[in-house]
Amino acid sequence: MNAPRLRAFLLLLAPWALLTLGLNSLLGGDIVRQLRMLGAPSVPGTILSSAVEEVERGGDETLYRFAVRYRYTVAGTTFESERYRLNPWRSDKRSGPAALAARHRPGDPVRVSYWPEAPQDAVLLRGLEGADLHLLLAGAGFVLLCFLGAYGLHYAARGPEAHVAAVVVGGRTRITLNPLHPALIGWSVMAGGALVLYPLVGVPTGFCPSMTTAVLYWGLVLASGTFFTWRADARLRTGEWDVIFDEGTRRLSLPPMRNETGVFERPQRLELEWARVRDITLERHITQDHEGHIKTLHRPTVHYVDERGQLQQEPILEWQLEGRASALVGWLQSRLDRAPLDRAS
Repeated sequence: MNAPRLRAFLLLLAPWALLTLGLNSLLGGDIVRQLRMLGAPSVPGTILSSAVEEVERGGDETLYRFAVRYRYTVAGTTFESERYRLNPWRSDKRSGPAALAARHRPGDPVRVSYWPEAPQDAVLLRGLEGADLHLLLAGAGFVLLCFLGAYGLHYAARGPEAHVAAVVVGGRTRITLNPLHPALIGWSVMAGGALVLYPLVGVPTGFCPSMTTAVLYWGLVLASGTFFTWRADARLRTGEWDVIFDEGTRRLSLPPMRNETGVFERPQRLELEWARVRDITLERHITQDHEGHIKTLHRPTVHYVDERGQLQQEPILEWQLEGRASALVGWLQSRLDRAPLDRAS
């Protein structure tokens, strides 16, 4: 990514990231206060009135909220309050507020929780509801996107070296052709799952799902992210799809290769002696689909002499990103240039 594009991306990401983190801080503060109410004292109270109120939001959209008024007494002083919970919610479905009104009829006894230092500040509900976890799900998805965007900036700022992920294992240099850390894959899955489930579950439930539903899909998002992280890590550890550069045996091992359609062009590993390698170049492979769209793929390619003395060429893989493919060619070429000069003639 060149400098102007990097600056443009930074200008786009920074305000969005700050806004996301700010909104999540406010949401987190509300959730913390709601949880703190679990330790607050409570006294008996009485429901004076309850109803479902319509709140116009503009246009044809109508929201509904649970309206309640109750009385309670603390240390001989009688208070009245209309606060149901610290962070009251509204819904475009009437069923949720209607269910609350049915459970809190005028004259019903209730337990009222209050702050000891401010007994006039009271609520009927302590702890969390499904709506809190549901809103937190969307917040978590956007925060993960911020992390992924920050990683993208870091990746771009590192330049060509970021495109080659090489580690030494057992004396052999393994070049991972997928440089993404397994955690990034897990974060991507969780961010996508969170942002998809938020409207998918929210629309039919009026964005106020039950606690059971919220816990279930939170578990689904976390389990999916964990599974894909584990799978990516397991695949990374096997080295099955790595280019292996072995200085001890002086061999270059190329992994199986699929083309863009998923068909194997090289179904098994190809083992090459360094002495037979003549060059490593970047080749361009241009394809056209049935709609006439042109796509350019970049193939780092090894040129070598086979057992019959014939010059052959073998693509390592194909990528759409030229910079990434070029970095791999440069990395391999620099290692081969340092190899002993007993090349086959």
